[in-house]
Amino acid sequence: MKGLAPATIKQLMDDVVLNNSSAVYTVDISQIAPNGFFGLELSVSGSGAPSLNVTLSFSISGENYIAPTGMTVSVVTAFVKTSGVGGNGKDLYDITSLIPPCKEIRITVTETASANGTTNLWLLTA
Repeated sequence: MKGLAPATIKQLMDDVVLNNSSAVYTVDISQIAPNGFFGLELSVSGSGAPSLNVTLSFSISGENYIAPTGMTVSVVTAFVKTSGVGGNGKDLYDITSLIPPCKEIRITVTETASANGTTNLWLLTA
C-alpha cells in the first residue's frame, strides 16, 4: 500500500511589516503537493492593529494569474491581532477546496489599516 508523501512547509512571510500595502508570493506547487492538500497558517502581532486580507490566484502556464469564474478566492478578510483561535492573532486555513488544477498559486496579503504590526505566513502542502 502506498503511503502519503510527507508534508512540505514553506514560510512565505517572516515578521513582515506591510503598513497599508500588499505582498505577493508565487509558489510552484507542481512538485510539492502530490496528495493535493493545502493549508495556510497566519500570525499577526506587534503594535497597531493590522487588518489583513488574503486572496489566491492561479496559473497553469506560469504567466497569467487568474481566479476561475465563479470561484471564491478570498481566504480571510479583516484578520487582526485579536482574530484567530482564542483571539491570539493566529489561525489555520484549509485552502484545499479553493485550489483548481494548476501549476502555480499566487498568494496576496494586503494590509488595510495603516498599522505597523508584523505578519507571518506559512504554506503547508502534502
